[in-house]
Amino acid sequence: MKPSRPDHTAVLVIDVQFGLFCAKPPPLEADAVIARINEVTAKARRAAALVILIQHDGGSSDPDLAPFTNGWRLHPDLQVHPGDITLRKTTCDAFYGTSLETELRARGITTLLLTAQGTVETAVEAMKEGAYDYLTKPVDLQRLKVLLDKVVERLETVREVKSLRRQLREHGTF
Repeated sequence: MKPSRPDHTAVLVIDVQFGLFCAKPPPLEADAVIARINEVTAKARRAAALVILIQHDGGSSDPDLAPFTNGWRLHPDLQVHPGDITLRKTTCDAFYGTSLETELRARGITTLLLTAQGTVETAVEAMKEGAYDYLTKPVDLQRLKVLLDKVVERLETVREVKSLRRQLREHGTF
């Protein structure tokens, strides 16, 4: 695996909003999570990596995150800087219906670091929405390596299947 370059790296800060962090009961270690996110984004900015803040727009089923309400706003302890990009999303998928992919491609971003607060419920929801896996902190580096190897193997298999299907369509045979 090639090492990442800071100028090709983005940190995505997802759903760190007042309404999610100030819920009753609050997320586990909410203050510590925000402190760690601030530490990560500060290091990223010093290294010239891009920071993208992603806010969830709640609908009628999630009025605590209705746009422009107090609950929708980014958490007041979250450090936001002028060079950061803020995007809004309406689904669990930060890419769906947003300009996230366009922003990343336009800047040549090849490495993503995701930050957010999570619960068992968010892990289950992420898996239902198509996440390949879910890691918790502290990250077990051996598990991460095994997972990355599996992801690479799966991507290679998907590419091969696409190639074989294309050959089958074009030639009627392999």
